[in-house]
Amino acid sequence: MSIVDSLVAAHGGAVTVTTALGEGCCFRVSLPRVSDVDQLSLTPVVPGPP
Repeated sequence: MSIVDSLVAAHGGAVTVTTALGEGCCFRVSLPRVSDVDQLSLTPVVPGPP
């Protein structure tokens, strides 16, 4: 969960948790929505050697 929280926070989002005794937990990931593709900063990733 620490890794998930870090990744979501790096993208401007949040992770929330609700729990009910005997029923388990519900994890919700919220990320901001980008309405225009021009607002995205896309950087190609070139894979390195294995």
